[in-house]
Amino acid sequence: MGQCKYCGEDAGFFSHVHKECEEKHNQGLTTLEDGIRRYFRDAIKMDDLKKIVAQVKQEHYVEDPDIAVSSAKCIDEYTEKSRWPFHSHQLDLVKNYINNIGVPYHGQQLVSRKESYIASLSHLLSPAGHMCPRDHPQSR
Repeated sequence: MGQCKYCGEDAGFFSHVHKECEEKHNQGLTTLEDGIRRYFRDAIKMDDLKKIVAQVKQEHYVEDPDIAVSSAKCIDEYTEKSRWPFHSHQLDLVKNYINNIGVPYHGQQLVSRKESYIASLSHLLSPAGHMCPRDHPQSR
């Protein structure tokens, strides 16, 4: 008899999950990623996102490794959509996310990769918070 990897209860012969538990987990991941995307669109504040993270951890079997994977996915989506000129606000959103959500587990890889992204863009910003035209890679 296998144990459900989500709830820890007996899952039956040749099974390691309850269908209901897996659906609940997947729903939690969808809720989490929707919240992260809304944060990056400035549709919700960090405090609201923290509540979403706490809720999915408590109610949907979402654990730290899941948060790390979802964070990487959503940050990659956000940074891929960023267009020139970069604004300091865009960089601040990523920094704030990393500092507040505290992405664990594989998060060290995520943090170092995204901090590298932030550092590489930060030096290109003018004091006004906009990309310096002379520094735009396509103008070289």
